[in-house]
Amino acid sequence: MNFFSMVILISLTPVVFASEDVAPAAPARKSLEATKASDSASRVKASSEDTKLSGSAEQSGKSLESNKPADSANSLEKPLESKELANPARFGKITLKDPLDEVSFWSQQLSEHALFLHLGIEDAALKKRGLEIHKKFENFRKGMNEKNLDQVLPLTRELRAYKMDVVKQLNAGKWIGWIFPSFAKHITKELDYFVDKLNNVPYSPEDEAHFWNHINSDHAAFESHLFDPYERDLSQQANDLSEKINQLPDSEEDMFIHLSLTAAEELDQFNKEGRKLSKANKLQSVIHPVLMDHVIREGERSKKILSELDKAGMSEDATDKDTEEDIADNDTE
Repeated sequence: MNFFSMVILISLTPVVFASEDVAPAAPARKSLEATKASDSASRVKASSEDTKLSGSAEQSGKSLESNKPADSANSLEKPLESKELANPARFGKITLKDPLDEVSFWSQQLSEHALFLHLGIEDAALKKRGLEIHKKFENFRKGMNEKNLDQVLPLTRELRAYKMDVVKQLNAGKWIGWIFPSFAKHITKELDYFVDKLNNVPYSPEDEAHFWNHINSDHAAFESHLFDPYERDLSQQANDLSEKINQLPDSEEDMFIHLSLTAAEELDQFNKEGRKLSKANKLQSVIHPVLMDHVIREGERSKKILSELDKAGMSEDATDKDTEEDIADNDTE
């Protein structure tokens, strides 16, 4: 194996700059799959008694599910091993009215997920599967049009099965390469979110904020592992950003979304500054340009979605205020 290949593999060890073993500096967080959702109708913190590990040794990381009501219909509540998430019916036909944007974005991300697994895995059979799936996604993307978008679903189902095979082997303690269990779980959660979208599964504004906060918090935590050990200041900044996003306070929905957007913007600025320094050879790290672009692309996606939700919330507030003023005026008359 040449040096360049080793650098790529090393870069994947901390679960890539793009995308769930939490950085050591953020021990308070429970993994997504490690925690079951609370029975409360409101977001509550999961206690240690509510925690159930899904075969993984990881004990840290704040669960996305622990902050969500247990009756959610989307994948945020469900463990990766849920039969419902692997149900063939989820991969049959796109029901989302205008799916082009979702498919265009996530087909690239999923293609790169397969590539990252291929590069980071040493097990021959699993390594080969990753490359084959990556090539299938790339062929789909080259010929993608509005009439053949449904073709992404069987590819996505194949990729999910592959990711879960990786997760199961890692959870069993098998060394198959330079991939952490948390990375495989993280990218599987992203895939499930994409399939939810194609199936038109409801996501409230708060659901969206929780999903993207979790993704962004992980991204920041992972970055600290990719910097050279002597880049202590940058590593600390990344960990601080991760914890800041992870600890966003429970609040009224509009405020929560606004705080989430502000944090996403801060992380995006940090990431882009890192890319700029890397290109200028002023940043010591093992970050591959593809990985850097991958995470920045997702960060920009989170900003776009949260910004739209933030504007919608402000518009509703303004309408409600006008209505209240009209009622008050009528009462005065």
